[in-house]
Amino acid sequence: MEEVDGRAAVSRETIGEVDPASDEARRCLAAYGAELDARFPEGFDPADLVAPSELRAEGGAFLVVRAAGWAIACGIVRPQAPGTVELKHLWVDPGHRGRGVARRLLGALEDWARDHGAREARLDTHATLREAVGLYRTSGYREVPAYGNNPHAHHWFAKDLGAPRRPARTAPRRGP
Repeated sequence: MEEVDGRAAVSRETIGEVDPASDEARRCLAAYGAELDARFPEGFDPADLVAPSELRAEGGAFLVVRAAGWAIACGIVRPQAPGTVELKHLWVDPGHRGRGVARRLLGALEDWARDHGAREARLDTHATLREAVGLYRTSGYREVPAYGNNPHAHHWFAKDLGAPRRPARTAPRRGP
């Protein structure tokens, strides 16, 4: 019976974009930062998280997964270069792991990126986050040379997102 109940709970989850400065986003990031601090042998400084103002300035997105109206997971899409985004801070509340939430959230982040003109997604992760490494490998990501300056990264990945599902947002054309 527990398995059936777990599947029913999963079907009621929703994924949506929120303001990165919202209380909901801050709660998710605080929980994510606390978990990294506990898991990383070197610790983790919350100042290393993407700032809401940075995300807004870059034109990215903060997505959350909600169950019963409560945010249980989050992830960020951050433009990196034309046609390329970086996925950051993919986190699922420990009580909701093992149900495919992270895989669905990763797919939603990729869809958002593709819908906004990205053809490639990149991400990095720490060696102690073995479940994240496994998720990325089984989701079509390939290891690539190091990029960026994340002091906590040990693995770097990229994935070809293919063609956008809809045209990228561009400035209106002027003139004849």
